Amino acid sequence: MHRAFLLVFLLLFAGCCSTSAPENPPKLVDIQPDEFQPILDYDPPVEETPPELEEETPSCPEGFEELEEYGCNFAPLNETISSKGMNLNVSFLKEKNCTFDFMDFTRFHGYFLVFFIEAENTGTEKEYLTPSHFTLFDSEGRKKTASEFNVLYCASKDKVVTQTYLLSNQTSSGEIWFEVSERNITGQMYIAYDRNGVDGEELIFPFQVEK
Repeated sequence: MHRAFLLVFLLLFAGCCSTSAPENPPKLVDIQPDEFQPILDYDPPVEETPPELEEETPSCPEGFEELEEYGCNFAPLNETISSKGMNLNVSFLKEKNCTFDFMDFTRFHGYFLVFFIEAENTGTEKEYLTPSHFTLFDSEGRKKTASEFNVLYCASKDKVVTQTYLLSNQTSSGEIWFEVSERNITGQMYIAYDRNGVDGEELIFPFQVEK
């Protein structure tokens, strides 16, 4: 009796603890070594770093190499241009043949190119404005500083630019006169502006006089 009971108990215990094998066991994939070769041989592309752009040095027109002292920083006439704390507008007015006579004796004769200047101090410090800040390069490439004294024989004193200080937000305007030779007033010319000799603050205004 005891043996039968023990046998039944063992059969029940074995049935509870047994595990069944999966009906469809996963199949192992057989991969050959040569199938890995494309992966092993893959070489990812190297991202190219763009080369640093070299800062180009501006070149000035042939025959006007001295303009390089002003950085070849060109600006148009008749437009207000900013130059680090100063707004400037330059326009061409006229050619002027001037002869000053005193008691029937010729004291002075000159031929001039006349420009009109408008300046505004947009900075916080006072700025110095004078005709000597402007230089003309005539059609032969020769430099001529704006006239300050002999021009007073020909121009109204209240119309010309004189040496002055501009406070913040203050404006000034007037004429500047360049004495030139009558034979070189046609062709390409330039007015260079430099108020304090600091690089990067110069302006060059190209213009052309035609006959």
